Amino acid sequence: DAIDFRDKAFLREATLKLTANYKSPAANPFEIEVKDLKVIGRRNNGGSLTLAFNNSPNLTLRFHNGSFDTSFTQLNSNITEFLTFLPDQISVSAEYIMNPDDDRAYHTATSQDSVKFETSFTSRSFFALKKSTIVDTSEVKLSDDDRDRVRDGRAAYLTVEIENGIPLTTWLKADMVDKNYNLLFTITKNEGKDSLYFLGAEVGANGEVTKKTITTTTMQLDSSQIQKLADAKYFIHTTSVRTRDAYNNPPPTVALRGNQKLSIKAYGGVKYFIKEDKK
Repeated sequence: DAIDFRDKAFLREATLKLTANYKSPAANPFEIEVKDLKVIGRRNNGGSLTLAFNNSPNLTLRFHNGSFDTSFTQLNSNITEFLTFLPDQISVSAEYIMNPDDDRAYHTATSQDSVKFETSFTSRSFFALKKSTIVDTSEVKLSDDDRDRVRDGRAAYLTVEIENGIPLTTWLKADMVDKNYNLLFTITKNEGKDSLYFLGAEVGANGEVTKKTITTTTMQLDSSQIQKLADAKYFIHTTSVRTRDAYNNPPPTVALRGNQKLSIKAYGGVKYFIKEDKK
């Protein structure tokens, strides 16, 4: 959910295009001016932020041939801050002036006249992200036979090799719980830490990835944890991500591209109790 990234994400090179059209069934409608247009983003907790244009909270626009369009960019507005604010709702208010030039020619106004606003947002996918955490729950799908086989285990290990071409550093914590959500154990690294850490790709001064990073992590399960695993119904995974130096002011931004990849290779082993058949 986008709300998880409030006050943590920082966008770069964002643009918001505002388009308006004045519709009238009349053949000779009046000219229209939108005066003191104000756009305010509001959060449900009472916080708000006004979209400023050239350091002014109000914008006056004139329709030409029944329409106008303008763009809010980093050069003329606080659009980056506004979109990063992630409001729950956006309110638009303005004063509509009909015949702003006091044209004495004959024009027609009808009850069907209307003004329609449309917006579109673009970004070059450059951003910075402070450490953000998302918690989710997944089911451990094991049959009764599988759980019986798990109980025969003495120890197990899993090694994960991550080749990360994405400029996001990730922490992953996995808590195994029973059907009543009672904690059984937390999967740990071989150093005893309760989070798995995957370093993000290295980036250059322009925010583009310059080098993939490789992280190798080994997780161990002892006999006690294996017995508890047989009773696990769910695992609660807590994932945290951030970009490098995200707490600088302003933070360096990174580019997120469709061709960036995260490659995972995993291997492991299990030790079992061997039951001797008695004849």
